[in-house]
Amino acid sequence: MRYRNVGDGNGCGVLDYLCSMIPGLPYGIDIYCGLWLLIFVIQKTSPAWMTAWMKPADAAVRGRQTGMFLALFSIWAGVLYGLSMMWYEHSGQMGFHWFNDNQAWLQVDKFGHFFTTFQEARLMMLMWQWTGMSQKRASVAGMLGGILYQTPIELLDGFQDAYGASWGDLMANTLGAVALWAQVRWLKDIVVHSKFSISSHPIAAMRPSMFGANFFQQILKDYNGQTYWFSFEARHLLPVFKMLPPWLCISIGYGADGMIGGTENRVKNTDGTWTEYPDLSRTRQVYLSVDVNWDKVRFPTPWLKTSMAVFSLVKIPAPTLEWNMDSGLKWHWVHF
Repeated sequence: MRYRNVGDGNGCGVLDYLCSMIPGLPYGIDIYCGLWLLIFVIQKTSPAWMTAWMKPADAAVRGRQTGMFLALFSIWAGVLYGLSMMWYEHSGQMGFHWFNDNQAWLQVDKFGHFFTTFQEARLMMLMWQWTGMSQKRASVAGMLGGILYQTPIELLDGFQDAYGASWGDLMANTLGAVALWAQVRWLKDIVVHSKFSISSHPIAAMRPSMFGANFFQQILKDYNGQTYWFSFEARHLLPVFKMLPPWLCISIGYGADGMIGGTENRVKNTDGTWTEYPDLSRTRQVYLSVDVNWDKVRFPTPWLKTSMAVFSLVKIPAPTLEWNMDSGLKWHWVHF
């Protein structure tokens, strides 16, 4: 399991201090608890008009739909600008070209692409439903929106001399968005959710330019600390589970450890020499855990329901069984 070092300087104020008092607690759970606290405060302080405004419209509202289109376009432009500054500002550029990175990072990045577009498509579907659009049409809009959000990022990659556009990334992006739409189209519901969790990993400090100089950058960049999950509604798995509550999920996760480079554990230095890391073992990890589908939990207000719809892209910290290539089966009382 990936633990943070107490006092590692990547703290989050009071939450970090309190969590540092519990030895071995995965760094990332304090962020999770902070989100819960934020939702609780907003719920208790939001005015009545805001609560009513958050309720989805019963029929199409042109003003909401126009505003939603402008909001999604603005977010799209802002995200592209932010990612270009974070990822590409120090990269040399060249003509557009393709790059095959399907063997890199033990495919953790491909799971990340699937997760990102799945959740983008799901959230955009919910946004369009808020404007009064039917779930069926909103799922199509969400699928197309997720693909359109991610494809320009691959085009930006295609002009970078250190790598290029990846057809594997494009395929993972498309599959994530289609997986959302297909469930709504044929199952009339979302019964399998793609989710995410992360813990701070010590390898990130060995190469901060690659994995991020702080925890918030590592959320995007640190493939050693990321875990990607598929949470299945338990009652749909076996007939004997029919009596279980609809929000209870069985979750299968995938991650990897010991990766200092994309395909091998050595890094090229600025003087052209290479630094080897023979003590790092590149290891795949598979997890089995439980989760909560917050979309199936009844909440007293539309505001809280909307907040939890966003929050549900993160898997809950929970007891977890891990299998990895080096040490076989391992039990964690809590994994995040």
